[in-house]
Amino acid sequence: MNTDRLTSNPESFLRVLILEDSYLDLELLTEYLKDAGYQLQVTHVEVEPAFREALTSKEFDIILSDYRLPGFDAFGALEISLELCPELPFICISGSIGEETAIELLKKGAVDYVLKDRLGRLPFAVKRALQEVEEKAKRIKAHEDLKESEKRFRQVAETAQEWIWEIDADGLYTYSSPVVESILGYRVDEVVGKKYFYDLYPAERREDLKRSFFSLISKKLSFNNVVNEHLHKNGQVVYLSSSGSPVFNKDGKLTGYRGADEDITERKRAEELLKLSEKKFRQIFHNHSAVKFIVDPGTKEIVEANKAAAAFYGWSLETLQSMSIDQLAVVEPEDDHLPELPQSKNSYERKHRKADGSLVDVKIFSSNIDLEGQELVHYVIHDISERKRAEAKLKLLNRAVEASSVSVIITDPKGDINYVNPYFTRTTGYSWEESVGKNPRFLSSGHHSKAFYANIWNTIKSGKDWTGEFQNRKKNGEIFWEYTVISPILNNRGKVTNFVAIKEDITERKKIVRELIIAKEKAEESDKLKTAFINNISHEIRTPLNGILGLGHMMSEHEMSLENRKKYYKLIKKSSDRLLDTITDYMDMAMIVSKTLKPGKSNFLLAPVYEKIAERAKKLSAGKNILFKTDVPKGNTRVFLNSDPELVEKILNKLVDNAIKFTTEGIVTFGYNTTEKHVTFFVEDTGRGIDPEKLHLIFDMFSQEDVTMTREFEGSGLGLSIAKSLATIVGGAIEATSQKGVGSRFTFTIPREGATKVAGGKEALYSANKTKPLILIVEDDKLNYLFLKSILDSGGYDHLRAVNGLEAVDLCKNNLDISLVLMDIQMPVMNGIEATRQIRQFQPHVPIIATTAYTETWNRNSFFQAGCTEYLPKPVNRKRLLFLVEKYDLSITSKKVC
Repeated sequence: MNTDRLTSNPESFLRVLILEDSYLDLELLTEYLKDAGYQLQVTHVEVEPAFREALTSKEFDIILSDYRLPGFDAFGALEISLELCPELPFICISGSIGEETAIELLKKGAVDYVLKDRLGRLPFAVKRALQEVEEKAKRIKAHEDLKESEKRFRQVAETAQEWIWEIDADGLYTYSSPVVESILGYRVDEVVGKKYFYDLYPAERREDLKRSFFSLISKKLSFNNVVNEHLHKNGQVVYLSSSGSPVFNKDGKLTGYRGADEDITERKRAEELLKLSEKKFRQIFHNHSAVKFIVDPGTKEIVEANKAAAAFYGWSLETLQSMSIDQLAVVEPEDDHLPELPQSKNSYERKHRKADGSLVDVKIFSSNIDLEGQELVHYVIHDISERKRAEAKLKLLNRAVEASSVSVIITDPKGDINYVNPYFTRTTGYSWEESVGKNPRFLSSGHHSKAFYANIWNTIKSGKDWTGEFQNRKKNGEIFWEYTVISPILNNRGKVTNFVAIKEDITERKKIVRELIIAKEKAEESDKLKTAFINNISHEIRTPLNGILGLGHMMSEHEMSLENRKKYYKLIKKSSDRLLDTITDYMDMAMIVSKTLKPGKSNFLLAPVYEKIAERAKKLSAGKNILFKTDVPKGNTRVFLNSDPELVEKILNKLVDNAIKFTTEGIVTFGYNTTEKHVTFFVEDTGRGIDPEKLHLIFDMFSQEDVTMTREFEGSGLGLSIAKSLATIVGGAIEATSQKGVGSRFTFTIPREGATKVAGGKEALYSANKTKPLILIVEDDKLNYLFLKSILDSGGYDHLRAVNGLEAVDLCKNNLDISLVLMDIQMPVMNGIEATRQIRQFQPHVPIIATTAYTETWNRNSFFQAGCTEYLPKPVNRKRLLFLVEKYDLSITSKKVC
């Protein structure tokens, strides 16, 4: 198959469902995929029920579907696939699908299509489809993870006993968890954006506490368990234990603080009560809802545990009070030892083990107490497992968003940007500082209407997701397209707190779709031209063929005079020549399009070629009201060219034929001018002319000023396009000027580089000899043989016949008096080229003339390389054959050709 391996792992496993009713095509599909390195698990179905059964009973990585299937087609299969397995990539494989159908399939959800005559593209299409599925899954997961993490963070923040908050660098609250209402009596909307942290301090201590905290903030330091008083909305004092950390942007600039406050009012009061009454303290201690221990700092033994501790850890109070506090703690691999019990107020986080062996994250608050004259440590333990899990997920999410290959934007409820990820910066060219705080409208290209943006805003403000495409503008002015999903983030009251936008750059994909549409339109235009062209082919082949068959039938069925037979023969020959010209044009066109036509360069005298073309043009003009004129430079008739003489002749014939064909009456002039480096031929006519606006069309395949023109005039309609292409092949150029109703002028310029004069050679006449020549006819077709025999008989020549190349070699070995060979090229046993090579080994000088229907230049070159002296295209011209026999046979005197 010669398909390069596309997968990074040669053993890549691929589960593929193939809808195909041709087992040969099924084998080709699997072979191309195997050759590309895939290890296949193939499920093959042909009809709709089996397709549905496969999709509901098995898992697949991709679907490959023929366009036409028994009872349904690729559109039906795609609809079923999207219904049952919407994420499964679907590729159409067809031998007849058109561009319009392909685009419709892509619009409906297919990821690609591959033509059966270009299956080499299949592995690339499969690889790209699988990559798109993977990227799409990543984007969906990132979006879902973000929403889930936001939801989890919100749940933690809203259900935690601690008050979670954020302030900016000036101390203004930018976030508050709902628990603030239960702690201080204020609703969230009364705090966020409206109060500074020092607004909640008691008036008599406000300035002192404000200075202390701003001193801490100016040092950009974290703080833990700082006890301070706050005023409840009802005027009562509430004691909070505050912990916080500074927040920096990516440039290290302080943007604020975030942290959590624990209401320790009850604890403070409990401590005060403990000082007043140990009995009352023990009562409160044992019945408190928080997990508590009293520990001996010297032995680390648990002196007392409360009921909440027993319920939390799963051991009885008696068991807990027989254990050491160290027995609860789990030493992490990175820890060398447990911290010493604190001798003063302290807090830290640890991982503890419960009675059932499960592990739990806890935060431990400790303080020294004097109980019954003994210095002990009082522990209060909070379960922070859920918070730790949320933090880990938020950290993981943050890494995913930072490394994401799609743009992520987070805004506040007003739509102003709070966050952009690095991919956004790479895509748009705008930095973090240039983006944060702005509304995303600064990216607008002006393509979308105000109504478009209003619809988006109304959708997301109602709590719904919006999906669609944006045309935006990068910082450098470049326009690009993005597929965007915008989701609102709601709090537990259903109020929007943020918007999250996930944006994928689809500029290249849009470009591909646009190119497909343009290609479709061009194909439709080309189809119209091809239809006219095909109709012309039918007309130009059937018309002369009908004349040949009809006149031949009349000549065979009716008795007629010799004069009428000659008349009919001339008509048959005219139709045959027309048919031959038409077929030659189509063969030339095929060779040009396939780029297999190569020129065979040789030095030749221009005058004979020019005179031959002029003579032919005079005959064509004789039956019309046309004066044909020649115009050559005086005293410069011996001009030599180094090119392919037959291609040059064909180009000039096309230009002259075109002028004569489209001139009903007037003058056609054919001539040339020379310079030191070039020869420029020109053909001028006073014919109908061409509209200058349509002049560029006349050299295109399938295009003319009027596509119906070839109905009015004979010919394939390809003459000028063939001439233009052949001119390029021989290194020349054709140009045209024309005026409607006045006439046209065509010029063909060819370089003279490498041309030298030809001396001697094949132009010499041979001397007479009275010996009668013997000619070998190598021809397997009986009808062609009889035709050649009749021509030689009319010239008085003897002959032998060989029906294949091997027989021709043997006859030449055994008959040394053979003076000329007419060699057919395509024969059984041994072809004419190989036979010529073998004859040349023992007969290096005998003339060998190739008689063949292959007239292309690259074929002619192969005849000469094998050793042929000359060639005659079929159908063989009688005069040309007798001329060549007379020219190349040394024993023939010059005869007048009949």
